[in-house]
Amino acid sequence: MNEPYIKGVATHCGPESCAGGQRVQPLTEDNKNSINHCPTRQSSRLVALAADFYVIRYGENMSSSHYLPDNLKSHVRGMIFVDGENLAIRFKELLGEKPVEQHVKYLKDTFVWSQYANIPHHANCEVIRKYYYTAVRGESNKIDDIISQLKDAGIEAPRVFKKQEGKKSKRVDITLATEMLTHAHRANYDIAILVAGDEDYVPLVQAVKQEGRRVVLWFFEEGKGLSRDLKVEADYFFDISWFLLKPHKEVSRFYE
Repeated sequence: MNEPYIKGVATHCGPESCAGGQRVQPLTEDNKNSINHCPTRQSSRLVALAADFYVIRYGENMSSSHYLPDNLKSHVRGMIFVDGENLAIRFKELLGEKPVEQHVKYLKDTFVWSQYANIPHHANCEVIRKYYYTAVRGESNKIDDIISQLKDAGIEAPRVFKKQEGKKSKRVDITLATEMLTHAHRANYDIAILVAGDEDYVPLVQAVKQEGRRVVLWFFEEGKGLSRDLKVEADYFFDISWFLLKPHKEVSRFYE
């Protein structure tokens, strides 16, 4: 999408129009009077996210319909940190016998991601880098292939480790925690998007918050993989099922 981010009203409703204000048209008396007639939600209203930008906001439970908090200021810097091994395992459990949607890239027990989770066009948040941590059995050429697939999916910084038979790689957790905390301490981002569910990440979230950064948690709300303590400790939660399990037609109409 190449539309400019100008003062206006969103031309359609969806997670990105509410959180990021994509696809806007100039705010006029005509569309100002029609904002209460949202085609997908009965309740909608015009709110200011910044002094010079307006979007339609809908719904009662904002954490269930936005992938980022709706009160972000202009030009917030974000980084995404993904425990990809765990995400892929939980994805497989929830997917069951259903086919993988066409916008989702998936390799069993190794990685899962969607181009829409890259959120490249958010009006108030610039995602400056995405880190994806996983492990795979095999030789170096197998690792190189996974790195290439992740880069093709929009991940700038894949971290792929060699995994021993029957064991979860500890390097995934340790490297994720080290890099997320290091970048927080160096003030390289304002908001961290942590894609994980394990309770082991609670101390990391606490430490990042003590550095003055905000932490958004993305994970599957359904199933057994999400720690309640981790969800409570994070500043904000979003169910990543929207990007990974929703039908392609339902998701793509908000981004294409």
